Amino acid sequence: MRKKYLSDYILEERTDADSGKIRRVPVYRGRYYAFCLQGGQLLKTKKLFTSLTVLCILAFLSALVVNAPCGHRWYVMFPLAVMVFPLFFQAESCLLLYTSGNKLTREQRDKTEQRMIFTSAILGVFSLFSLAGHIVSMVIYKETWRDVVYLAAAVVIFASSAVMIAKRATLKTEELSQK
Repeated sequence: MRKKYLSDYILEERTDADSGKIRRVPVYRGRYYAFCLQGGQLLKTKKLFTSLTVLCILAFLSALVVNAPCGHRWYVMFPLAVMVFPLFFQAESCLLLYTSGNKLTREQRDKTEQRMIFTSAILGVFSLFSLAGHIVSMVIYKETWRDVVYLAAAVVIFASSAVMIAKRATLKTEELSQK
């Protein structure tokens, strides 16, 4: 557990069924949250964000696989390479979207609602930087068919992140009433 979420847990003593020893187990006592959308709309949102994240990952990997001349220029490759971190965190958030149930802890809420939007914005910014670098590269150097893969990857990542930012309200959560 991270320090930020430590106050949401208390330690309870429980008897281990196998060994009979008393163990201290952290038990969540914080607030629970739920997505505002329910049922089919929520499933549609989960599928949308997951498919766009997978599309970003595939575009990113396709650019890394192709040995294009523009990939040897730092102003094209550096913004693309930095995207590995937000892509990883976004994939983790998509996995959490599916594994978390109807009740979300505060940590799960932060990792799905807030982190997904933040990583989408970061992907959008770095894909724009990569696009700008690619345009500079096209003006200065001769364009090859392999360079188009980098351009397409940056466009796909930017478009996907723009859609995720536009649909961010569908990931909104609300606090469940304490009963």
